[in-house]
Amino acid sequence: MQPVTSIEQAVQSLVGKLIASDSEASQQDSLAYYTDDAVLALVADFFQTGKGSDSGVEMSPEEGRLSEKDRFEDCLLWLDYLLSRIDDLIIGQVNAIIHHPVFQRLESSWRNLESLVDCASGRNNVKIRFLDITWAEITKDVNRAMEFDQSQLFHKVYSEEYDTPGGEPYGVLIADYEISHRPGPKHRYDDVPTLKCLSEIAGAAFSPILINASPELFGLDGAFDYLTHAFSLESVFREQEYAEWQTLRNHPDARFMGITLPRVLLRKPYTVRLDDFGGLIYDERRGLSDSSKYLWGGANMAVAKVLIREFSDIGWFSHIRGAPRDQLSGGIVNELVVDYFRVGPDETDFKPGTDVVITDERERELADQGFIAACQCYDLPLLAFHSMPSIFRNREFTSSRVNADERVASSLQYLLCGSRFAHYIKIMMRDKIGSYTRASDCASMLQKWLNGYTVMQEDADWYLQSRYPLRKALVEVFDNPEKPGEYWAEILLQPHYQADSLRSDLHLTTELTGARRG
Repeated sequence: MQPVTSIEQAVQSLVGKLIASDSEASQQDSLAYYTDDAVLALVADFFQTGKGSDSGVEMSPEEGRLSEKDRFEDCLLWLDYLLSRIDDLIIGQVNAIIHHPVFQRLESSWRNLESLVDCASGRNNVKIRFLDITWAEITKDVNRAMEFDQSQLFHKVYSEEYDTPGGEPYGVLIADYEISHRPGPKHRYDDVPTLKCLSEIAGAAFSPILINASPELFGLDGAFDYLTHAFSLESVFREQEYAEWQTLRNHPDARFMGITLPRVLLRKPYTVRLDDFGGLIYDERRGLSDSSKYLWGGANMAVAKVLIREFSDIGWFSHIRGAPRDQLSGGIVNELVVDYFRVGPDETDFKPGTDVVITDERERELADQGFIAACQCYDLPLLAFHSMPSIFRNREFTSSRVNADERVASSLQYLLCGSRFAHYIKIMMRDKIGSYTRASDCASMLQKWLNGYTVMQEDADWYLQSRYPLRKALVEVFDNPEKPGEYWAEILLQPHYQADSLRSDLHLTTELTGARRG
C-alpha cells in the first residue's frame, strides 16, 4: 500500500473508510446512521492508527510536529471542504436537469395546467378539457389535410361538439405553444400555415384561440429582454420576411386568434435549508446568473384565468381588459407566483411576474401589431391586460372614428361575447330546423330571442348591462342553396362597450343545420 503523505490524502482515506463503514452498517440495518460521537470516534481512531502501516498513512515531518488537536481541527476543515465539493457536484447535476429546456418545457406545461385547474376549482359553469398533443402533431395533421375542415383537429373541436346534438361548444381554446413567423435554428416548423388553419377552425366553431409568441417572432434570440430597448416594432414587421405573417393577419378568421406575451413566472427558485437532520443545502438561485433559468410559462394561461373569473362572476366577457382601481376585475391577474429580491437573509421587494417589464408605450405598440401583452402593475404583485386585440389587421380609413370602431370589432372581448350568442343559436336551431317552412319564420324566432337580451338605453348602468348585454341585435336568415331545408344566418350584434362613444357592430355568419340522425 502506498503511503499517504498529506493531510488532504489522509482525509480522503478517512472519507473512504466512513463510506465503507456506512455501507456495511446499512446492510445490517436500513435505518442505521452515524451519530456525531460515532464519527468522532472513527476520526480519533484514525489519528491513533494513522501513523501505522495498517492505515497506509504516513505523516510528513512538518505535519508530525502539529499537535493532535491541530491535526484534528484541520481534518474537520477538510471534511467540510470535501462535503461542500460533493454538495456542489450534486447541485450542479440537479441544475443541469431542472434547467434543461426539455425538462423546463415539461414542467411549465404541467404547472400551467395545474394553476388553471386550481383557478377553475369551485367556479360555476366552467369546464376544462385537456388534449395532450404536440405542436409537431398539430402541424402534421393540418398539413396532411386538403382543407382545414378535413383535419382531425377540426373534427375534434367542431364536429364532435359544436356540430353534434348534445355537444358542448368550446368557449375558448388555449394552445400552450410558442410560435414564430418562420423556421429557424431553434424552431424547425413553418408555423404560419398551421396558424391559418387553427384560426379557420376557431372561426368555424366560434371558439377563439389563444397562443403564445416566441421571442424569435420579433427577431429576438431566445428572450424578450430586448423589447425594453428603443426600436420600432412597426418597422420590424414591414420587413420582407414577415410577408406571410401579414397575409395571415389579413385573413378574416384571424379575428379569432390572439397571441400573447411575454412569459409569466410559474415557480420560485427552490430553496432547501439545513434542518435538524442535516442533508443537502440547496439554493437554486446560486446557479441562476440571469432570469433565463427561471421557470417561465405562456401568458395565454393568465388570460384564461381572467376569462374564467369573469365568466363565473357575471357570465360575460365585455370587461376582461383594463386595470380598475381597487377591484379584482377587468384584465387584472392576481393568482401569480411571486419571487422577491433578497438583501442578506431577508426578502424585500418583489420581482416582476414576467420575464420583461412591458411599458405602456410598448404595450400600445404591441397592441397595434395584434399582440396581447401582460403588463406588471406598478408596486403591486399583479399583472394586467390593458387590451385584447386579435391578430387581425384592420383596414385603414381616413376617419379616426371608423378606425377605432374597426379595432373594437376585432377585439377578442367582443368576439367572445358574439361567439356565445352563436353557440346558443346553433344549439337552439338543431331541433327546430324541420319545423320551419320559410327562412323568414326562422329569422322572426331568432330576432325575438335576441331582443330579450337587448336594451337601447345609452346610460345603462353595470347591472342593466349584465342583464341586457346588447345595445342592438339584428338577424337575417337565408336558404342554403346547397342543402335544401337548411339555412345560413347573418347576425349583427352591438354590445355595450366600455367606451360609450364606440358603435361598432359584430357581424357573424353561421350555418343552421338540423340534428344529425343515426
